[in-house]
Amino acid sequence: MGFSITWIAFKGIPLTEAALAFGLTMSGQSDEVLDYNASGTHIGDWSIVIFGDINPDLTDENKIARLSRRGDIVVVHINDTTMTQTSERWLDGRPVWSVWHDAQLGNRHLEAEGDLPPAYEDIKQKRMAEQEEEDAGEAAVDFISEIPLDLAEQATNFRHDRIGPEFFELVPGDSQRPKKAGFMSIFTSLLRGGRS
Repeated sequence: MGFSITWIAFKGIPLTEAALAFGLTMSGQSDEVLDYNASGTHIGDWSIVIFGDINPDLTDENKIARLSRRGDIVVVHINDTTMTQTSERWLDGRPVWSVWHDAQLGNRHLEAEGDLPPAYEDIKQKRMAEQEEEDAGEAAVDFISEIPLDLAEQATNFRHDRIGPEFFELVPGDSQRPKKAGFMSIFTSLLRGGRS
C-alpha cells in the first residue's frame, strides 16, 4: 500500500496555530503511525500538518501564497499510485523553489525551478546514480520519485515514511463541531417539561 497524502510544514509557528489555519484542532489522541485523516507533528522549529489525501487547497497557488505570508513553508504532495511527487518552498507570499516528478511523463521525468538549495544537486546525482543501477537490473524501483521528498526532508528534517515523530490527531475545530447543550439550556428545557 502506498501513500496519497499532502503535508505542509510551517517554520516557527506552533502546531496548534498551524492546524487552526485549516480549521483543525488537536483531539487529544496520538500515535507513532501516520494513520489519521489529518494529523500533526513537530520537528525542531517546524510544525507539520498532514492530510490523509491530496489536499486541493494546497494545490492552489493563491492559497499557498496566503499561508506563506506568515513565514517559511514547505508543501509536499505524494501519490504513490501514480508515482507523482512534488515539493515546494514558499516565503512571504512567493515561491522559492519547486521540484516535481511524474512517472506518467517518463521514468526520468524531473522538473525543478526557482532558487534551489545547494543540496539539490547532490540529492539529484545520488538518486540518478541509484536509478542507473536499478535500471540495469530489475528496474522495479523509482528512485527519481525520491528527489522531491529528499529535498523537503533536507529543508525540514521531516519525512512521512520515517519512524520517530509522534503524530497528533487533528479534527475539525470547535466552531465546526456540534455544540453540547450547556447546563442552563438543559435546566431551562427541564423546567419547560422538555428533554435536551
